[in-house]
Amino acid sequence: MQHYLTIWDLVLSPIYLGIIIFLAKRYRDRKYPVGHPLRDYYLPGLYAKLGGAIFIGLIYQYYYDGGDTYNYFTHAQIINSSLNNSFETWIRLMLGQSPDVHPELYQYTSQMYWYGASSTYTVCRVSAILGLLNGTSYVPTALLFAFVSYTGVWAMYRTFVNI
Repeated sequence: MQHYLTIWDLVLSPIYLGIIIFLAKRYRDRKYPVGHPLRDYYLPGLYAKLGGAIFIGLIYQYYYDGGDTYNYFTHAQIINSSLNNSFETWIRLMLGQSPDVHPELYQYTSQMYWYGASSTYTVCRVSAILGLLNGTSYVPTALLFAFVSYTGVWAMYRTFVNI
């Protein structure tokens, strides 16, 4: 059983939760002042999204022993490990350049099943960028994904409310 969750997930997750909640409260207070009909729904929705990100990570780790989210994360780890080689290699992996043209990429691309699959590899790229902010730890990356994706969920909710 490969362990994707590490001690860094335990250490960094509360910090990232605190930062995300702080930013979300500032956004809510600025966009939805007291008395606004949507104010009471913004934070509970975000909390559900963040809790879901943590919960699905635990389910995939301890029940399924892996899954797509961990495959995306593994690709992000491989991409970010290329920074030990050079920033140029990292950029080439982010751009999806061919290992036939740049042989130094092969040691990384050979480990990535989805390298070259554009839509799937895009998620890996975004994970790698978010992972730069937290040492490529799973739960903090999942929390950042949840926070960013909540903007779309919230926009859809506002649209439905307006309709």
